Amino acid sequence: MRPSLHVATLCWACIAASCTAASQATSPAELEHAFRNPPPQAVPWTVWYWMKGRVSPEGITADLEAMRQAGLGGAYLMPIQGPDDPPAFRPPAPQLSPRFWRMVRHAASEADRLGLKLAVHACDGFAVAGGPWITPKLSMQQITYSRKQVSAAELHIQAPSLPAFKGYKRTIALLAFPSLDGAGVSTDSAPPSVTTSDRDPDARRLAQTGNQRRYRS
Repeated sequence: MRPSLHVATLCWACIAASCTAASQATSPAELEHAFRNPPPQAVPWTVWYWMKGRVSPEGITADLEAMRQAGLGGAYLMPIQGPDDPPAFRPPAPQLSPRFWRMVRHAASEADRLGLKLAVHACDGFAVAGGPWITPKLSMQQITYSRKQVSAAELHIQAPSLPAFKGYKRTIALLAFPSLDGAGVSTDSAPPSVTTSDRDPDARRLAQTGNQRRYRS
């Protein structure tokens, strides 16, 4: 049995190209023909996962021939994770290793032979584009914020701290603006009075933060 790659068939059509071809049709018959015979630029592709370095020339050829037979136009090559320890497939092809690049060249050659397109999916932080050379400063970022309500009489204000990722954080902006009437007031700072028709003595819990008990009449 020839080893085969793990392929996730996630296909999508180039809708814009299909619409262009369909818009050129002048009759229902031509419209149906354009739909059943889409132009090359509207043929779907697939995401081609190379899982944990389990790649072989035979598997690459088998997968690409199956894609061609299924009518796909190409594949987005996306390596996922490194080999298991010990490797589940031998010899493995770890990402960026000499064997990995031999497999990539073989895939490109076979895709060209079969008339398929081949692209590399570069996904930040998930696979392909990540690595130890990506420092926290260069990694994917998220914007966080904190806020603090102060009175006009306060002269020295300490801004609230923000979470850091592996020791890295950067302040983007510090904003100050007048508070609206009622700002900072909540059911925590001003507990409301809650009454019920059956005079439940514990009805205030309905307005308490974190309350998990429902009211039952």
